[in-house]
Amino acid sequence: MNFSHWRLAAKIVFLVALMGAISVAIAVYSLGQMRSIDREYAGLIGKEAQGVLHISDAALLLAESNRIVYAVLTAQEEAAMRAELSLLGQLQTQFQGKIAEAVALMPDEAAPLQSIHQQADVSFALARRIVEAAARWRGDRALQIIHDEFEPVLHALQQEMLQLRQRSAADFQQSSLQLGATTRTTLLTTALAGGLGLVFVIALSAWVGGYQISRPITRLTHAMQQLTRRAYDTVVEGTERHDEVGTMAQALQVFKDSMQRADRLAIEVAARERQLQILALAKEAAE
Repeated sequence: MNFSHWRLAAKIVFLVALMGAISVAIAVYSLGQMRSIDREYAGLIGKEAQGVLHISDAALLLAESNRIVYAVLTAQEEAAMRAELSLLGQLQTQFQGKIAEAVALMPDEAAPLQSIHQQADVSFALARRIVEAAARWRGDRALQIIHDEFEPVLHALQQEMLQLRQRSAADFQQSSLQLGATTRTTLLTTALAGGLGLVFVIALSAWVGGYQISRPITRLTHAMQQLTRRAYDTVVEGTERHDEVGTMAQALQVFKDSMQRADRLAIEVAARERQLQILALAKEAAE
């Protein structure tokens, strides 16, 4: 159906509905994007950040094992020294648990974490050897194991864990920057879509108001003025429309036809009156 044939109320409802549809579409897009970004943020915090936290906790457990190794060198009782073996076992179990949790959260770093796990097993085994040597009152042997084996393994392990934490922190920062850029892009796209939608609806409203309502009414007003001057050659436009403007045009066309018939009738009456006057004069002259 031709848009110009729509009733004025229908056109207004259409424009309002169009604006509402555009607004809903923009809102759905924006909410969908923001929810996706929120899920990615939550995943990033829940995985990367928690993974780095577990690695940091594991590093603290290593530091505690290092403290125990040096503490046994100054201990005086053998029972106290051997009691540290149980604590080392607990620390190793906790360390393995932290690394396993980190692997579950950071599958891309599974290979480095597995290497850390293996080196940590060596480190804890050396720590137990040091405690055993110190418990046998062989402090020189314990010191030799510390300097020749334990400290190099522990230092390499700590460096690898530090590099992994730094790499994970850099990945977390990069992912955060990317999510921030995505958020800004979403907001910009939403604002741009809203602006374009508003401009489109305003332009369509201006077209409807100007070319569908105001301009035809102006032409009908001009035609009315011409008809009041008996300019019957004036064409009444818009009679084919089915809206309010078409109704006005059809009424004006009826008015034009009525005026033309009335003028023709008046002319005919005047002509007959003149004929009657002529006949009357002729009769009077004849008499």
